[in-house]
Amino acid sequence: MKLFHTFQDFEERYQQYKDFQDFQDFQRYQNYQRFNQQRYQDCPYYDD
Repeated sequence: MKLFHTFQDFEERYQQYKDFQDFQDFQRYQNYQRFNQQRYQDCPYYDD
């Protein structure tokens, strides 16, 4: 029983970890987009 319980724990942990990784990737992607946008607007030939 205890083994099963720890395995459940492990699955939950792993899911959290995976979500966290996805979240980090998402943040990285957002930052990248923001950076590109900024660079685009700073360009002198960019007209709104």
